[in-house]
Amino acid sequence: MVTGRLWFFAFLLLNPLHVSAFFRLSCQQALTIERADPIISPGKVASHTHIVSGGSGFSLSASGADLRASQCSSCLVKQDMSAYWSPMLYFQFANGSVSSVNNLNGGAVYYKLFTNPSDTVNITAFPDDFRLITGDAMNRNPNTIMSDKTAFVCMMSNGTVTQTPNIPAYDCDAGIRTTIVTPSCWNGKDTDSADHKSHVAWPTWDSGPCPTGFPVRVPQLRYEITFNTGDFSAIRNLGKNPSQPFVFANGDPTGYGYHMDFLNGWTDRKVLQAAIDQCKSESGLLEDCKPLALYDYSHKCQRTPDVNEAVTGLLPAGLPGCNPTNWGPAASTSCTASSTPALIANASQYNESAPPPSAIVTGNSPRVLMKYKNWSYKDCYTDGITTHSLNNGLSTANKSVEACLDACNAKGYGYCSIAYGGYMCLGGSAMSNISSPAGYGQCGRTCVDSPLEYCGSYSDGYMELYTQPPPTTTLATWGAWSYHSCWTNWQGGKPTLSQHLNPQNRTIQSCLAECDANGFSFCGMDGGDTCYGGIAVDYGNSMVESRLCDVQCADDSSHYCGGSGKLGIYVRPASTTVVPKSGNFSYTECHAGTLANGTATLGTQLSPVNKTIEACMNECEKSKFAWCGMQYFGNICLGGNTLSGGAANTGTCATYCQDAKSEWCGGYSSLSLYKRITAAALVASASSIRPSSSIAPSSSSSRPTSAPSSSSAKPSSSSSAKTTVSSKKP
Repeated sequence: MVTGRLWFFAFLLLNPLHVSAFFRLSCQQALTIERADPIISPGKVASHTHIVSGGSGFSLSASGADLRASQCSSCLVKQDMSAYWSPMLYFQFANGSVSSVNNLNGGAVYYKLFTNPSDTVNITAFPDDFRLITGDAMNRNPNTIMSDKTAFVCMMSNGTVTQTPNIPAYDCDAGIRTTIVTPSCWNGKDTDSADHKSHVAWPTWDSGPCPTGFPVRVPQLRYEITFNTGDFSAIRNLGKNPSQPFVFANGDPTGYGYHMDFLNGWTDRKVLQAAIDQCKSESGLLEDCKPLALYDYSHKCQRTPDVNEAVTGLLPAGLPGCNPTNWGPAASTSCTASSTPALIANASQYNESAPPPSAIVTGNSPRVLMKYKNWSYKDCYTDGITTHSLNNGLSTANKSVEACLDACNAKGYGYCSIAYGGYMCLGGSAMSNISSPAGYGQCGRTCVDSPLEYCGSYSDGYMELYTQPPPTTTLATWGAWSYHSCWTNWQGGKPTLSQHLNPQNRTIQSCLAECDANGFSFCGMDGGDTCYGGIAVDYGNSMVESRLCDVQCADDSSHYCGGSGKLGIYVRPASTTVVPKSGNFSYTECHAGTLANGTATLGTQLSPVNKTIEACMNECEKSKFAWCGMQYFGNICLGGNTLSGGAANTGTCATYCQDAKSEWCGGYSSLSLYKRITAAALVASASSIRPSSSIAPSSSSSRPTSAPSSSSAKPSSSSSAKTTVSSKKP
């Protein structure tokens, strides 16, 4: 109420001779600022930048129907989805660069209801799709019909207010309010004309008679916008023309080319007509105009641009488009810009303080920072005022989102919040339940040191919340498995672990579960997504530094799953053990099963009734062999009286018997060797010859001087431990 009455008194001061009934539509903020003009340049990038107020259905090609379908309006009347636009104002520096001048609000539209005794019909509401233009963007001459239709009100901090027909050539440190009015006589039939002016005409004076051919009087629109020129008071001397450094977007430093466009979008013509008929108060206050429904004064409505071009802030290249500065009095001429900016599909309409995080905005417009390093934006959250959901206050290098997130990261926090323009940065490893999502639009305050990012709200109790996943680590243990070391994989064309597995997902836990199911004692992943298992490590590969196993698991970013061409190996205590004695044979050692020349260590291959140590020893007993052994899952049973070759690495014999998985039956080319017991030579007890329960190679293990070769004594066909595993490289 107070705001409206102050405007009314200012209006009386500057218009003492033309008081009439009117109602004033306040617009709380601009809807959009861009090179758009659906009347002059429908569907194309306009020649110069406009500041637009009104219905969110506005676009490059908006029609009256598009406006009537708007989600909201940046002005206060809910039934008015019309669009009103005029050129943007800039400060022009001596080097030709420009900086946009902030508007203090989205403007105001006065619907002035002038009448004359000669009128044959009452003031009539605008018909659907009605449109017009007042003023001439190319004009620079003060002596035109617009000379008394346009005004510039200079407001000074000392209370002085002056009005001129041109941009004042002195400092208006409290702002300049631009004012322009529209013709109020209509031909009664056309909603538009070729020049967008000829279907309307000016009365002889505001309340004077309409000229012939224009019998219908419509509301006169008085459109006002206040620009905060005081922001540049301290640097006027840097202007291209220090006495008057401002220029409109159409290259006009005079103000004589000021203009305004109107596209009717009233959702119900009857409502506008009722307001015209009933709202006769000279106060102009909307609250006194009962047919009109109003938004709350805190209401917001904006639209992201259709043109992907920076038109606000500091613009080093000068005015957008091709708009050379012309002081007149000769009219400006049109020119063509060297390039045309791209268009943005699917502009967003929103009634919040900030655009949706997913919206595309121009390069110098504020936006939500969605990602930074490992941090991700969650939402604008409520927060306590004295007690906060994150308890750890942090000092930051500056007041920006990045600085706050860096401070949280340095502490190892997973939660981080920014509020009060960046003045408050909080972090923690967990968040209390006093907070809840409030919607991105509640956080519309830009960062003090990074004005193109949002840093919370101007109100208490809101924060921008970011989270990051826990740091990636090597899973130390899982079940009976323990991480051992990082190894090369496929070095020399051979995998470190022989069996390629297909777990349910690409996590180390799933890979270890698959190794469990296959009875393997060694397990690991390569490259974040490939699982291998086995009963022994292929020593053709070698151990490398653990830091080389640094690739995140494809389905679990919190853990590493090997490296690039590197296998992160896990081991578990073997449930399979050496059978120390069977019949008249006792275990001696792990022995080379096949010699370098391809011959077997023991010369006779036997055929036991099953693939167990006991069955193999029984066969050797039948032939009274002095030596007996098994290899390759127990698929090969060998016996003989003459032994050749030498001892092999104990771990290479750590394969279970095909028919008795609790027993070791040698390796792929290594023999679990047994010797016949005689009265003269008893072997040591089982406990003294049993190998260590840990079969994992350690960093101090000696690598064999030569890799075991494949056995020539493998049977022509053999079964595998599980049909789902493959020994092929994936």
